[in-house]
Amino acid sequence: MTGGPVLYLLHEGEGGNAHGRRDIVAAAAARAKIGFVALDSLVCDYSQLPQLCPGDMLFNAGRGSARLETLLWTPGIGSFRTGVKEAAFTNGGDTTVFCAVLGRQGFPVPRTYHRIPPSNDNLGRIVEGLGGFPLIVKATDGSMGVGVMIAETMRSLRSMLDFLRTTGKEFILREYIEPRHVARLVVLGERVIASLKYAIDPEDFRGMPYRMGGQRMDFGADAEWLAIEASRACHHEFTGVDIIIDHAGAARILEVNGPSNFVALEWDMGIPVGDLIVEHLMNKAKGTVR
Repeated sequence: MTGGPVLYLLHEGEGGNAHGRRDIVAAAAARAKIGFVALDSLVCDYSQLPQLCPGDMLFNAGRGSARLETLLWTPGIGSFRTGVKEAAFTNGGDTTVFCAVLGRQGFPVPRTYHRIPPSNDNLGRIVEGLGGFPLIVKATDGSMGVGVMIAETMRSLRSMLDFLRTTGKEFILREYIEPRHVARLVVLGERVIASLKYAIDPEDFRGMPYRMGGQRMDFGADAEWLAIEASRACHHEFTGVDIIIDHAGAARILEVNGPSNFVALEWDMGIPVGDLIVEHLMNKAKGTVR
């Protein structure tokens, strides 16, 4: 320890390239000459948790760890959370909750039925309300496109839902939008630090991760404004906002990921995300960013 401010990074196991995220931020903290502690919420000792002090920083670097983040958060620290009065953080793995928030606030989002119905009795009405077939069935805790399915007929939808109800997991139904582009805009603070176009396999319908054919692409000021405002509405200052742009040029928000996966941005694209993370959190802890 340095005796000065400490940045505490939380992760849950090794999923989501947690070690890569940890190493990037640890190196940036060392360059900034501040203390750094990584805590794995699956194995840390909950009877020996550190007590954060004003000036310290807290970064939940992946999905999960919400309980640990709640236990550690205290006023006066630097974090990417905003609007926190009583720190009780929901599971960031369910990015569809953010879309429900955005839809209620008037943001452009796909038409969504927010939980699969308990039976198939009213599927016709639901499908009609979503614009007809095809439509999307999405797991609320999926990532990297896993858990996103497409139903193209009533027969396929009925059989799909019959199985999904047995899993005990939550799913949503969503209108299908034929994409011209699927974009990931990474927001840090009040600006977009990376703007990416996802590739789509011609034999699939899902956008693929950046390392599978993605490319940098500027989607214009309107798309950037939409991503920044969506991030602000979700009370998070470091997000990956996924936007679908249809062939008419209309943009809709698919999901907001807080935080965004930043390993490829740092290691493949040369964007100094680790330094940007540390700089922002230090300024938040000093009270120079609100």
